[in-house]
Amino acid sequence: DVYIPFSTARVFYGDREVKRQSGGITAKEVQIDRLRVQFDSMDHVIQGAKMLERTMRYGHKDKDDYIIRVPLDELATARKINLIFTIVLATIASISLIVGGIGIMNIMLVSVTERTREIGICKAIGAKRHHILLQFLIEALLLSLLGGLIGLALGYGLGVLISNTIPSFPPASIPLWSVALALGFSGFVGVLFGILPAAKAANLDPIDALRYE
Repeated sequence: DVYIPFSTARVFYGDREVKRQSGGITAKEVQIDRLRVQFDSMDHVIQGAKMLERTMRYGHKDKDDYIIRVPLDELATARKINLIFTIVLATIASISLIVGGIGIMNIMLVSVTERTREIGICKAIGAKRHHILLQFLIEALLLSLLGGLIGLALGYGLGVLISNTIPSFPPASIPLWSVALALGFSGFVGVLFGILPAAKAANLDPIDALRYE
């Protein structure tokens, strides 16, 4: 298939049949009898078809000498495929967040165990429960944000590599809202899975913590 602009087609082929006498042979110009319209989003197809209907009726003086076909079956199939892809990607992302959160929680629990005497000393010199809680929550938040930044860097680098390797592939671009969303989820996961280790550290008895070996 070869696609050309409508204005170019009108210049080359004309709007109506034209008979030419060339070497005693009568030839006809090819008429434009089919147009294919593509929209930027599937959500605009039905609305666009109605707009085309009004345009064709106006141009054809309300004569029903045309047919507008809307591939509803193909549209429904495409929507189902998009929904399946969305569910699969959301599932993978959820599993990744849960696994990452569990990893952060394990690291923070090990950190609490290794720093038990440090926590006891902090409480002995006047640190309150909320001070210890906030300290470990901030550590979990920073750890998760660092992982989010590394993930963004790897994702952007992979996108640039693919766009430079595959010919005619669109350049990689990351919208700011996706960066904010990724970092926001990373911070949320860090705080959510850091609550348990932080609470364990905040609830330690100072005497028992100082005796810990």
